[in-house]
Amino acid sequence: GIWALGVDTKSQQQQGEAASCIRRADAEYYNLDTGPWTGGNVWESGELLARLFSAPSGSWSRSLANANVVDLGCGTGVAGLMAALQGARVTLTDRVLACAQHNRDANFAEHERWRCHLSRLSWGDIDAAERLRSARGPFDFVFTADTLYNSEDQEALAATVAALVDVAHTQVPLSLSHSL
Repeated sequence: GIWALGVDTKSQQQQGEAASCIRRADAEYYNLDTGPWTGGNVWESGELLARLFSAPSGSWSRSLANANVVDLGCGTGVAGLMAALQGARVTLTDRVLACAQHNRDANFAEHERWRCHLSRLSWGDIDAAERLRSARGPFDFVFTADTLYNSEDQEALAATVAALVDVAHTQVPLSLSHSL
């Protein structure tokens, strides 16, 4: 099922400095996604998911153990990396993966990095989403945090989620701090 977590915020301020990232073939989006309003920052909703995933008394740590998950629009990867620390096999996706890769490499020993696969994915690219599902699925969870701030992206994001899920199997938690 699809469900959402809300974060009460009065303003969206930068949540930290962007990680020092290396430019790659995704340079077209790099400046957009490392600026103060996109994937180069840890947003409140991503932090909320990471805290939920790591809560020792919560059911998330049990649910994520050995789960297969996708983090859509992962940005820095904070939520997906925490899911991996709880034992999930995670596919981190975004248009730009430099920050997520940096954070994965900084937080996981080389022999542990198999838990965090990186896959470039643009929302609305249904062929790429279906290839990802075929190669890495089926997924137990497809989650995203703070990705619905731009109404122009909502339809493409919904189509991408639809291409990744198995309706009878996949759960889709959304963590939001922007109004829809």
